[in-house]
Amino acid sequence: MVWLNPHSDPSAAASDLGHAMTARATRDERARQGFVTAARAHMYGSIARALKTTYECKVKPAFRARKRLDPKTDLEVHRALKQETVFKFYSRYRNIVQGLVYRSVIPGIERDLPALIARAKALSQDTTRAEGTLTLNPRLKVPRYTGGLDVHLMPGNYHTDHVADDVAQGAIYEHGWLVFIRGIIGHLDGITDGISKYVRARYPDFRPARILDLGCTTGIHTLPWKATFPEADVHGVDVAAPCLRFGHARAQSRGIAVHYHQMDGSATTFPDASFDLVTSCMVLHEMPMDRVRALLQDARRLLRPGGLMLHYELPPSTYMDPYSDFFLNWDSCYNKEPFYRAFRAADPMKECRDAGFARGDYVQFVVPSTHHFGADAPAAVLNQTAADTPTLLQKYLGGVRWFCFGAWRSA
Repeated sequence: MVWLNPHSDPSAAASDLGHAMTARATRDERARQGFVTAARAHMYGSIARALKTTYECKVKPAFRARKRLDPKTDLEVHRALKQETVFKFYSRYRNIVQGLVYRSVIPGIERDLPALIARAKALSQDTTRAEGTLTLNPRLKVPRYTGGLDVHLMPGNYHTDHVADDVAQGAIYEHGWLVFIRGIIGHLDGITDGISKYVRARYPDFRPARILDLGCTTGIHTLPWKATFPEADVHGVDVAAPCLRFGHARAQSRGIAVHYHQMDGSATTFPDASFDLVTSCMVLHEMPMDRVRALLQDARRLLRPGGLMLHYELPPSTYMDPYSDFFLNWDSCYNKEPFYRAFRAADPMKECRDAGFARGDYVQFVVPSTHHFGADAPAAVLNQTAADTPTLLQKYLGGVRWFCFGAWRSA
């Protein structure tokens, strides 16, 4: 369960992304965004606690009385809770708030869209700021698992082009993301900022010269790798052209050279052994398992000997108690993320072995959020092993922590 930081200011709405591709928001729009952030905090706070209390004090004892044992799976918890009023209220409330995340930012983006498109074009061509590149493939067929869904209930999903040279979906995603995470991870780039620094500290001799971020959307989780390894040549791939246009302009405006490519992350066209680090952030659970497996195999193909594949994702179901597993898997049923549960049910180590990585080259660790647990928290767990994962997930349950897995390519 994720709790918002009680010291965060929900009125500090997602009006300023910290770069030139920010859409202007009126005072009313900023207030609306702050309200949505506060509504999310209420959902993850009081309402989520009421849901769990109902389960522990009513639903679980009733299940035990009928079955003479406690629920053992997330599905049993889900079925037992589904008829409870608090579950219906929680689910409807969460759906409404999720939709409001995007509705709170779309008016400003629609109003500023011509200016954002013009700004993106100008930034893309301005090599005096940075020498990043953008390579689009208009013939690329967007996979049905992306193109056929409004993932996270985002209207138009990541990929829809409404006009020529569109950046709207990239803007909606990033402005909405800031409303969504306000008070959770500290700042827009907070996830990868913490994980990239952890990787540098844990593997001090690892200095990747070429880095690839799969499913990069607008580069929120790409740019921190460049900040942590400034000498690296950093690339990002995604199927969504409007996100890539927005992301390239975002990087250029900040003077950061990143190369963006419109590709399917499970079937890239880069040469064999062309990267030292292949990574993704919260991408795999949005894909069917056959595509996840294809991505892992392609990642191994792309790695040079001594290179690292690393994905930060939702923790596997095997590390969760039935209720916590249900709470995470809610999105699979109600948030347009139908592949979520199947991915979490998989064994990451086995999936890496099946992709061709050696058993002894597998890596797995938990990175606690510095926003919640302090700047020194990651350093305290540098020497963890995969066996420590359940303990660390539980230890940092009251805040935010990232589950990471992957493998080195030894040959």
